[in-house]
Amino acid sequence: MFIIPIIIRLLNTYEYQTSCLTTNYEDTYLNNGLEWWTLTPSDSSSVWTINYFGYTYAETPTSAGGVRPAIVLQTNIEIVAGDGSENNPYRLKGDYDTDLAGTSLSSRYSGEYIHFGTGVNNLYRIVSHETSGLTKITSTDPLKDSVGFLTSTLGNASFSSSSTMGRMLNGTYLTSYVGNTYTNM
Repeated sequence: MFIIPIIIRLLNTYEYQTSCLTTNYEDTYLNNGLEWWTLTPSDSSSVWTINYFGYTYAETPTSAGGVRPAIVLQTNIEIVAGDGSENNPYRLKGDYDTDLAGTSLSSRYSGEYIHFGTGVNNLYRIVSHETSGLTKITSTDPLKDSVGFLTSTLGNASFSSSSTMGRMLNGTYLTSYVGNTYTNM
C-alpha cells in the first residue's frame, strides 16, 4: 500500500476560468470540445459542469459526466525530453530510460503538455504553479476506457475523498490509470 499526500481531484471553475484568454470560454487551452465535471458546487443540489462549447452549466451530481482528473506534482520533478507541445509532450524523470538530466517542471508554463501515467489516458496539460513547490496538471481529455469516454456520477454536490468521485479518483484511477511509478510524484 502506498500513501499519497495530495488528493487527486477535479478542477474547480476558478481554475478553468483563469485559463481563458478572453471572456469567451471557447478561448482556453482547457476547452477540448467535450463535457466534464468540475468540483465546484452551483448550489446545495448541483455542480458546475463544462459543456462541449466551454461554458459552465449546473448539473445534478447523480447525472453521468466526463471525469477529468487534476493532479498536483512535486516541484522537483524533472523533464527529460519533449518540448511541451501536443505532438511532443514533456517526458518526466521516472517514465523515460534515457538521459535523466532535465529542467524542473515548475519552470514550465500553463498549457504545455506532459506525459503522466500509463495507457491512453497519459496526456496532461500544466494548469498552474499556484502553491510553492507544486505543479497542478489535468488530463487533456476526460478518461477513456476500452468502450469510450468514462463517465461517473459525483455522488453529491460536495467533493471529498470519500465521495463517489473521490473514491474513484483516489482508488481506481490512481491504481489503474496512474500506476505505482508515478504515485510518489
